[in-house]
Amino acid sequence: MELESVKVPLHESVTQPVLIAGGERELIIPIAFMAAITWVAGKDLLAIGLAIAIWIIGSLIAREAAKEDAQRTKIFLRHVKYQAFYPATEKLNAPMVPVKSLRG
Repeated sequence: MELESVKVPLHESVTQPVLIAGGERELIIPIAFMAAITWVAGKDLLAIGLAIAIWIIGSLIAREAAKEDAQRTKIFLRHVKYQAFYPATEKLNAPMVPVKSLRG
């Protein structure tokens, strides 16, 4: 009995990350919430200007971060979660390795 190869379509919607306004959902929603709270709490021109500045600057930063890596916050949160388990220190019995100089 010979196995047949079956081709299954891989839809783009399954593999694309969830982005809102070009940024990660986990970043855009808190930025929008902070801007809305600033707007509602202040109710004057200064608060409105500050809320607009928070939204524009925050969304631009989130958009640029998503262009580089669309799952950046998930990776960072996982790094923080396991930081105590994988400390960024060398072991006491690690062998010393000479480092080559870049100057030539």
